[in-house]
Amino acid sequence: ARIVYHISRTQTKNPNYKGFKIPRYLAPEITAIKTDTIKTDDQGAFLITFKATPPSNANLSAIYYNYSITMDVTDGAGGTHSATTTVAVANNNIVVQVNIPDEYLASDSTKIVAVINNLSGQPQKGTIRVQVFSLQSQSNLVKTRLWPVPDQFLMDKKEFKKVFPYYAYNNEDDSKTWPRVSQVSDTTILVNDSTLSFFNLSSLKNLMSGQYQVVINATNEKGDTTSITKNFNLLAYHPKATSLARWIIPVHNVVKPGT
Repeated sequence: ARIVYHISRTQTKNPNYKGFKIPRYLAPEITAIKTDTIKTDDQGAFLITFKATPPSNANLSAIYYNYSITMDVTDGAGGTHSATTTVAVANNNIVVQVNIPDEYLASDSTKIVAVINNLSGQPQKGTIRVQVFSLQSQSNLVKTRLWPVPDQFLMDKKEFKKVFPYYAYNNEDDSKTWPRVSQVSDTTILVNDSTLSFFNLSSLKNLMSGQYQVVINATNEKGDTTSITKNFNLLAYHPKATSLARWIIPVHNVVKPGT
């Protein structure tokens, strides 16, 4: 049989990337890689080879690439068949998927689903380590900044605070920059590739309200690793506001007709 194939490349954000030097939205980019014609052997088998070469300026920690292979097959009787498959290529070939909200009520369920997938979305066996740290929040609440953080400062912090007392001088309103105070939990779980796995954050129920950071490190059975870091606001008893923008937080936002 005769096979005509086309290979094209698209880009996708790595969901576990922790850096900032990448746009929130990636513009669609389709690049033609290769077009060729080959023949199958007597058993109908064939082999397609190509170099999965990224652009020279690619940030391979932030982006992975999908190579789409489209094949049009013509058999000896003149019949035609088509098929498409996709191969994902990156420096790191696994991702860990965990849904931790930005704000967490102490009364909420502490059972969190955790999954390790390869880039094709197939579940992987492995282990996940979950560490939770308390963070040292800013001493004074500030308003949401109406301008970006400057590259150079024309005023020192003391002078700035005299003129703009309710705004952040640098990035002290960004919880990602807040130092850790202490570790409050450390858990390791086994992850299966056929059933859902969970880890438990029950230790949060006994903690004070405030900003916390969870660090998740995942390893599949082949030794590949990845990690994610997520900050969240714990709302326990008598919670304190962590920013003026979140002075009031809705807890129940579902209204039944007639109530």
